[in-house]
Amino acid sequence: MYAKIRLMVLTMMMVSVVMAGEYYRCYEYRAGDFVMKPPLPYERVFMAVPKVWPKQEKRPLIMFFTDASGRHEKMSQYLGCVWNSTIERYRCGGECDAGEVMMRKDMSLSFDTDYKLEVDIPVAIYQEEERSGLDLRQGVAAAKAESVTCPLNVERLFDPIRDGEYKDGPVLHVCYTQKVSHAKTFSYGGCMMSMKPCKVIGKQHFGKYPNEKDTYNAFLRCIDSKPLK
Repeated sequence: MYAKIRLMVLTMMMVSVVMAGEYYRCYEYRAGDFVMKPPLPYERVFMAVPKVWPKQEKRPLIMFFTDASGRHEKMSQYLGCVWNSTIERYRCGGECDAGEVMMRKDMSLSFDTDYKLEVDIPVAIYQEEERSGLDLRQGVAAAKAESVTCPLNVERLFDPIRDGEYKDGPVLHVCYTQKVSHAKTFSYGGCMMSMKPCKVIGKQHFGKYPNEKDTYNAFLRCIDSKPLK
């Protein structure tokens, strides 16, 4: 059973290459290498890196924590990383004074100062921002990174290829390239989210939604070929 679930997750991640892989490359860390204060539940840890980085440092790197499927984000932090030749590491500062983490060229992470990175906890709109402090588990000198296919959650991130250099509106459309009929079911191929109507970008219409949260949930239904009845 576990093998079948793992295969399904890997298949879904491969599908996401077509979308998120256009702008980001991704790395995964061992979830057990980190500890949070206060402790919060998560199962996987990723870093999404713009493919143009580090030649262009305009866009930040995004560290995020998800469930086992990689679909649903628990916490995240945007990182601005600058090379420090003295220590031969990138010094990465969290958004809005959220501490820092050191990163080597192999993307491994360490906390060499007392001003450790904090990650943002999603809260309801208008609620006060919440954060949890991040550190390495005792005995772990650095969290090693493994290059992986980007998880589906990366589709929620800003993508200038999809959204334009300056995003001027919400992503409310879900589109697809083809619909294949089977004996008793059908499947969708090339599912994606879009700011523009599907016909405008030469795609088929799956649905339009009132907000980006609903759009992302519909995108997952498209990936799973399970539209609302």
